Amino acid sequence: MAQPLRFDGEVAVVTGAGRGMGRAHALELAARGAKVVVNDIQGAQAVADEIRAKGGEAAIDAHSVANFLPEKVSPMVAVLAHRDVPCTGQVLGAWGGRFARSTVTTARGWVAEYDKQPTAEDVLDHWDQVTDQDGAVDYPNDIMIFAFQNMQLLYGK
Repeated sequence: MAQPLRFDGEVAVVTGAGRGMGRAHALELAARGAKVVVNDIQGAQAVADEIRAKGGEAAIDAHSVANFLPEKVSPMVAVLAHRDVPCTGQVLGAWGGRFARSTVTTARGWVAEYDKQPTAEDVLDHWDQVTDQDGAVDYPNDIMIFAFQNMQLLYGK
């Protein structure tokens, strides 16, 4: 069994931490000892208070990260929005003026039991399965089939 995954003495900055997945990430990292900077334009105070109530350390940052050179991203948006876009089913990114196609390969991985909340230690215990590329899929259509099969496996439908 893996040793408990700890972040004692580390600082984690979690954007979008006021709600949803960001909130869950902030709470998980804090529970594992990280000092968390809760970044969000809404909800940061409540999440920081929750972390502190559980004995953790949290700071609040309400700055928006949504304005990282939007004018450098908008050309990609225009291309992707046009009906004659030269590609479909691809992952494309625009980061401050760099435009690139990303490839996605999804390993078969490990699926946690449906009625059990997985932990970071569970993931580490199954790391060989998580990273094994045997049988991996790397085409958009295959990924959709893989996702559908995964949902059937997780939810039994």
